[in-house]
Amino acid sequence: MTGTVLEPLANNLSTGVVTQANLDGLTTAGMAVTKAAAVDWQLVILMIWGVGGLLLFGWMVCTNLHFARRLFYSRERYHGDTEGLTELPVYCVPHLKSPCFLVYLRDQAIYIPKEMAGDRDRVRHVLAHENCHARHYDHIWGGLRCILLCYYWINPLVWVAAFLSKRDCELACDAAAIRLLGEKERFSYGNTLVTLVSRHGNLSEFFSLSPDMGHGKRAMKERISILADHPHSTLLTVLILALVVMGLVACTYTGKKNQEDMRARAEQWAEAFCDRDGRALVDMYDPEHLADFYQMDQVYSEEGGRRDQLWHVQPLAHGSSMQDFN
Repeated sequence: MTGTVLEPLANNLSTGVVTQANLDGLTTAGMAVTKAAAVDWQLVILMIWGVGGLLLFGWMVCTNLHFARRLFYSRERYHGDTEGLTELPVYCVPHLKSPCFLVYLRDQAIYIPKEMAGDRDRVRHVLAHENCHARHYDHIWGGLRCILLCYYWINPLVWVAAFLSKRDCELACDAAAIRLLGEKERFSYGNTLVTLVSRHGNLSEFFSLSPDMGHGKRAMKERISILADHPHSTLLTVLILALVVMGLVACTYTGKKNQEDMRARAEQWAEAFCDRDGRALVDMYDPEHLADFYQMDQVYSEEGGRRDQLWHVQPLAHGSSMQDFN
């Protein structure tokens, strides 16, 4: 863009330098570009980013507080058996879309839909899953994820990373819940996930600080597929780990060989230097940068000298004399 009418605008966007120019004699397009170059676009982008982040953060705080207050003040204690599944208090809430683990006013508890309370097996699955969220401190990681989203909301890659983080969080709790419940309940646990599929995902659920068990169809389908394919994926995982270990071993031994070669060359260089062996030193030097060898503080030669001429080295100790070496 150098030398074109777009140069001031490009310079503005890259450096923030505002350019004022004469509009006389310019075409309509040139006048538009020149006027645009007179605007501090970096400041405009900064204001959009700041205002957008503050609005998103405020909305996130309000929605989470509203959700937490609704659960906290409409809850009823669950009196079913929770032994061996969780030590947290469990509450029932009418019309709750999905079970969740919630921390509100230092009160940590698991919340389940009131309509689910009579189904003992589903409650066991839910409690095992949500208790894993509590043990993994997923409410803290969820808060950190939301704060980073508010700060870097303008970067689409951060949204992708947040989505993958939330997905991996649920997959980890599914695996931990199966370990707690036992392999015999893998199929029934998958059926429980099917009953918790949300018809529509929304942004408020994505920004929820309370880890919940229900998600959209696509995410739930992936979780159920992983549960069903677990025996096959174990063999695949072993093979992948074996390949990774083999690669690491190969890299380790290759690196060791390179280090040994470098150490040997360094010892040869040091020995030749101490022996004032100019021919050995120049033979070991990179031929393409041989001129740099002459510029070393310890070595000098007559201008235009050749390899077969005398090379000199400055004294290495105070009071020693200059010595010639071939």
